[in-house]
Amino acid sequence: MSPITEALARVEKAARAMESGDQGARTQLQKEIYRLQVAAEEPIETCERLRFAPLQLTCVRVILENGVLDAICAKKGAPVTAAELAKETGADELLIQRCMQLLNPVGVCDEVGEGTYSANAVAFEYASQGGRGGIKHNGNVTLSIANQIVPYMRSVGGTLYQFPQDGKKTPAVYALGKNVWEYIMSVPEQKEAFDMLMTRRRLDGATQWYNIFPASEKLPGVEGGLRDDDHAPLVIDMGGGSGHDIASFRAAFPSMTGKCILQDLPATIDRLANSPPKNVEPMAHDFFTPQTVKGARAYFLRNVMHNWSDVNCQKILSHIRDAMDPRYSSLIIEDMVLASAGTSVRQASMDILMMIECAGIERTERHWRELLDSVGLEIVGIWQPLSANYESVIEARVKRA
Repeated sequence: MSPITEALARVEKAARAMESGDQGARTQLQKEIYRLQVAAEEPIETCERLRFAPLQLTCVRVILENGVLDAICAKKGAPVTAAELAKETGADELLIQRCMQLLNPVGVCDEVGEGTYSANAVAFEYASQGGRGGIKHNGNVTLSIANQIVPYMRSVGGTLYQFPQDGKKTPAVYALGKNVWEYIMSVPEQKEAFDMLMTRRRLDGATQWYNIFPASEKLPGVEGGLRDDDHAPLVIDMGGGSGHDIASFRAAFPSMTGKCILQDLPATIDRLANSPPKNVEPMAHDFFTPQTVKGARAYFLRNVMHNWSDVNCQKILSHIRDAMDPRYSSLIIEDMVLASAGTSVRQASMDILMMIECAGIERTERHWRELLDSVGLEIVGIWQPLSANYESVIEARVKRA
């Protein structure tokens, strides 16, 4: 059996599993499709595909900037020609055709005739606020850092510091002149883009942490000492941004006793003054300082830990541990749990993204257990989403003596 035939057989097997209702097979199907593509390519074609990938992003940025993608999506799937798009947007007709001839084969819009296009699901995603935010962030921030990786390595003796300490620069500081968070805050357009990206990841029917984790069973609790009144702290969303996660939780469990608190840096909380999340108490707090809300039922961190090295995570976690009541408090972490082998392209990409942008890391289950154990916490459960590509939910408690 040839390599292509073998790869095709694996694709068919994964596709049958997915069609039979095994949603977890979707990630495996994606892996097998990728392997089939590699098997069908000559080595030079695979190398060129990887080298040319940034050009696809460039073309998406062009048709977003000149309004062409918005014009295509406005037709709601009806066909539109390059000439019509040029007349409507003022963009050059040849430029539209050249960008679209690259984007159509990779799934951005459908080519339904010569110089004629229609919007598909991918086009609508890119045209959404979150899609735009992602393009701006990765295009302006991520690639700016990536483009300086080799000069950065040469500047520090040929290595790439994954977790720089003792005053050593991170790749982001080398490329941007400041760490990624300071840079985003200093450029209003990038701050807006980042907020749109993060909001997109929390909305539009995405599976929420409390749907993966059995919140309705575990959070009410019956442990001794657990307060059960409207003023008792129920869930503290630390570093929760605009509060979409905690507001969604509160809306899903309106009768669950206790108050929900959103914590973030003062600048973020101040921006919510005119539109605070419903039924949620905003509170300025830096999670590198002692946690002031003691004995909450749950302390929640979503996509926080992967931004930081183990040393920094230990500081954050130690403050949470000190605030937890060992009898009933839980720490709930929504973050990736990488496979120990066979990691998906998306998961591995997120890991490299965290490394170059934040000096952070995506962790395996073993790594998570070691990290939490190092600060006196232990994992009591890990709940996996249907797709292994996305975040799992980890529950940890103070280790019992």
